[in-house]
Amino acid sequence: MSLGMPDDWANWGEIWKAVTEQYGVTHTDTDMSSGEAIEKIIAERNNPSADITEIGIEFAPFVVKKGLSLPYRTTNWDKIPAWARDKDGQ
Repeated sequence: MSLGMPDDWANWGEIWKAVTEQYGVTHTDTDMSSGEAIEKIIAERNNPSADITEIGIEFAPFVVKKGLSLPYRTTNWDKIPAWARDKDGQ
């Protein structure tokens, strides 16, 4: 389940279709704003209902400060401009 990543936003529909075809998983989304998604993550911190969310970049410092994200570096990490990434992969 995702938060704020509906099929009609940013080509998520095609992405979810490809993920479903490749991995055989099903997908549902609760369409909400970045602020709503963050509040839900905080409320469900110990028992989350969602696996993933997309939030606006301006919310990233708050999420990191609250310990709500996990570090991750893509295989193309070095191609991302330094200004657009967190040094620790947050």
